[in-house]
Amino acid sequence: MFKSIKAGLIVMLLAAGAAQAAPDDMTPQLRAKAQQAIDAGVKFLRSKQGPDGSVLGSTGLTALSLSSILQNPAGADKVDKAVIAKYAGFLASKANADGSIVERAHDQSYNTAVAITALAETKDPKYAPLIAAGQKYIASA
Repeated sequence: MFKSIKAGLIVMLLAAGAAQAAPDDMTPQLRAKAQQAIDAGVKFLRSKQGPDGSVLGSTGLTALSLSSILQNPAGADKVDKAVIAKYAGFLASKANADGSIVERAHDQSYNTAVAITALAETKDPKYAPLIAAGQKYIASA
């Protein structure tokens, strides 16, 4: 299960990057095909979101999923705002007093980095204090 989610995230991030960085001379057909792959990736990621908003209870997987969805070249508007809020809410719920954002003491700097990146990509000012605390945590780690 973990490997399929990890593979899905990798494909989604690569497809989104390719579509965003697509040359101006990319054919409309190829651009549409790339967007189709991204839309399938978004659908896959949404299907892996648990009731608590996480992907397998993991801060890292949840943050990467949220970032992938928000980086969709067609716009995150295609995704229900409640889905995005659930991902972000899970990440915010894992914020610790020391500024780290982790579900357990494991890969704290990495998980905090991907979590604050995803929270920043929401462009929601309510996450600014968590992002600042996370940046401070990483700088002192």
